[in-house]
Amino acid sequence: MEMIAVMAILAVLSAIIAPSIVDTVNDAYAKAEDANLDQIADDLELYIRRNGVIPSGNIGDWSNALATLSSAPSTELAANRRGYQRMLYFDPSFFGGGSFGGYVQSGGLTAPPASPRVMIISDLRGNVAGQGNNAGRFDDIWNQNPGARIVESDTVKIRRINLGHLFKEVLISTNSLNAPGVSLNGAPAIAVPAAVGTVDGLLLLYVLEDTRLSLLGDPFPVGSLQSVYKVKEDLGLRYEDAGGTPTWVLP
Repeated sequence: MEMIAVMAILAVLSAIIAPSIVDTVNDAYAKAEDANLDQIADDLELYIRRNGVIPSGNIGDWSNALATLSSAPSTELAANRRGYQRMLYFDPSFFGGGSFGGYVQSGGLTAPPASPRVMIISDLRGNVAGQGNNAGRFDDIWNQNPGARIVESDTVKIRRINLGHLFKEVLISTNSLNAPGVSLNGAPAIAVPAAVGTVDGLLLLYVLEDTRLSLLGDPFPVGSLQSVYKVKEDLGLRYEDAGGTPTWVLP
């Protein structure tokens, strides 16, 4: 009888303690995943600034890219600590079109991105499904609209990132009648339109933060390198001909 009583007491204690232990373990996983997603978000922005490249949402693409900045292998970036795959969802309307397949900066953009949003999603209960090419679904998840295919919770983590702040406006002007040139991160140079009479030539570009601008003298494309400038903020540059040797005027 005493043994039965002890076993009954142990059963009651187990029923009380076990759920608490499970909740504690789940809470630890959830907090760890919050920290991991914060680090992945930071690494994504750092990778973009360093390389002038935005990886695609393909698991192998972004996980291998970010592994170059991490002590963890790409497999640990692609999956959470419970072994379930994470996903990067890029807004299909990133550049205003119907899909996003990554971005490699060469000559810059002539307009800012339409919707440069990305979500890092992790589910501690199972693999995150592929997004599919649907801007409406993206918006539903981002805003957590009724009917969203992925619902944020204690076990479903969503880290939202707007990359718009990484694109800087660069306005280049010149009064030279001969076109100078500019190169982004060593890519093939592009011409800055020459002035026409007394009307300045203008080139407006949107480039990623930390882009290195190689500023070439005229005439394009054989002008020599005059200066190198790293972009940190919106700025204006001018190639000035004051009646002598034309030079770049930097901020």
